[in-house]
Amino acid sequence: MKKVFTLFAALMMLSASAETLSLYGGDGQTWSSVIPFNGLWMDEMGIKTQVLYPAADLQDMVGKEITAITFYTQSDGCPESDVKLTISLGETTVNAMSAYITEGMTQVGTLTFTQSEGITEITVNFDTPYTYNGGNLVFEDVVTEAASKTQSIYMTGIEVNYNCSISWSYGSATPRTFMPQTTFTYGGGDTPEPEYEIGDVNHDHNVNIADVTALIDLLLGGSEAPAEADVNGDTNVSIADVTALIDKLLSGN
Repeated sequence: MKKVFTLFAALMMLSASAETLSLYGGDGQTWSSVIPFNGLWMDEMGIKTQVLYPAADLQDMVGKEITAITFYTQSDGCPESDVKLTISLGETTVNAMSAYITEGMTQVGTLTFTQSEGITEITVNFDTPYTYNGGNLVFEDVVTEAASKTQSIYMTGIEVNYNCSISWSYGSATPRTFMPQTTFTYGGGDTPEPEYEIGDVNHDHNVNIADVTALIDLLLGGSEAPAEADVNGDTNVSIADVTALIDKLLSGN
């Protein structure tokens, strides 16, 4: 009989507005037996695996609460006895992994492997939603109840050209270039208000002659002006701000 697993995690009700972000699907034929779950070493307490997700790929989730994460299996391999993991997330300015990230990690849930019918997805539903603040995101799993017998778990994903993950192997932490296929579930939270420079009247994140035109149009049309139009800081948007904006552009400030 095939040895497979189900997952037991503290479940959280997701609202109808929950969204998903799916990444690194690849061709379905690229796999790793150590990322994100290092099945062969799950008979040792404290065995840790981490994955580093670049902020550039996660911008849809900034300011939102991550409530679950899903990974995908290529085969049904699993530990041959129950094993429990703690699951944590954190953010970092590190762009490539040479060692485990130890600062800023927050436990969000637990995960238990056991024997049951075969599945192709591993979903961890968080006990505590994680508010994503826009940094490089670290996923971590740590063995807290070791298995008595183990075997590899083969997970799908892609290979990248930098060390995006790290796992324990033969007595040391080994950086990897494997990025697992991942789906984040998220929702809620507050979307941060965008920030604009004084003088950026048209809100295109550039201050240039187009903003002079936009400011003149606002004044002529009697439309409500954004805060960025008060270039001279006198709390009153007027023709004086057009002059101040032109001076700002000419001075290069």
